[in-house]
Amino acid sequence: MAEVEPQKCLVLGTYIDLRAMHVLDAAAPQPNFHWRTSWAFFLEELDRQRTRLLVRGRADYGPRFLIGPFARIIAAPLHFIMQRKRLIGVRQRVKRESRNRAARSAVAR
Repeated sequence: MAEVEPQKCLVLGTYIDLRAMHVLDAAAPQPNFHWRTSWAFFLEELDRQRTRLLVRGRADYGPRFLIGPFARIIAAPLHFIMQRKRLIGVRQRVKRESRNRAARSAVAR
C-alpha cells in the first residue's frame, strides 16, 4: 500500500524485478527488467448527497521493446475487464446500501 487517507484516497502499488521475480522497495534502483504499477482510488465529494469515485492506474516497465507488446496486447485489456468488474461491484454495493438506509429511515419514522 502506497498511501491511505481515510474517506479520501487509497493508493496501491507494486514494483517487481522481473529477472529475479521478487518485489522491490519503491525507493530501490530500477533494474533493467522491471514492472512498476500503481492503482489509485479517490473520493470526490460533489455535494452532501453525492460522491464521485475516481480511479487511475499507471504502469512503467522495461525493457519496452520486450514487455511493451505484452502490456498492450494482454495486460491492458485484462486490466480494463478487471477494473470494470470491480467498479460495477462498487456501484451495486453503494446502491444496495443506499436502499437499506432508506428502508431503515422509513421504519424509524
